[in-house]
Amino acid sequence: MKAIPVLAALLVAVTTACVPGGASPSPRPSADVSPATTRPAASPDEEDQKAAQAAVLRLKDLGSSYEGRPYLRSRLATQDDEVLSRCLGRPLTSVHETARAFSSIFVSGDGRLVLAGVTFVDSRETAAADLQALQGPRAMPCLRRLLTTQLRRQRSGPLAVEVERIRPVPDLAQVVAYRFTVVVNEDGQDITQFIDLISATRGRAEVQASFQDVNVAVERAVEERAMLAMLNRLPARS
Repeated sequence: MKAIPVLAALLVAVTTACVPGGASPSPRPSADVSPATTRPAASPDEEDQKAAQAAVLRLKDLGSSYEGRPYLRSRLATQDDEVLSRCLGRPLTSVHETARAFSSIFVSGDGRLVLAGVTFVDSRETAAADLQALQGPRAMPCLRRLLTTQLRRQRSGPLAVEVERIRPVPDLAQVVAYRFTVVVNEDGQDITQFIDLISATRGRAEVQASFQDVNVAVERAVEERAMLAMLNRLPARS
């Protein structure tokens, strides 16, 4: 069964990705596509940018069953970023980020999509406060509202969006994870997609990934391997 149109939000970096049902976001998948990057609006740091690009998720972290396709950032991503930041009670991302890198979109089968991002911010305190906001009581309603808004841009039919906090990757103290359950009706048939959103910090680095599949959630072992691969590539004193 092919993927339905879902916009997966990566937080705190915030970015959005849209991959229509089964359609390839690029003409030809490559063995490993270089990570996309976005130059931050304030206080860019070249060393941070290099570190973010070096750490972000790669095809080898997931395995040979995946294909890497270029990620094209939505023109509404900045708007969504601002809406979410305000909802969570945090400053706008551009105020404190020094670097940002996105992975390719990694696709497996008809419905599995994985997308990741690494952001550096101006201090460890900022990174800790961003994560704390995602762990707080505002997070679930803010995230649910954002994803529902993103979906409504694409479809006018019935849809249901639920979000719950899930047990995060083990052996990580500074991490939070949520699972979105999205049900839409396609040609009279209900289709369920699961999106796991995992956010972790290490020093000034914020690492995020979304794992999306149809009918079943992505295996925990895949999520753990991906997150640890990125975190372990960060500089020792990030």
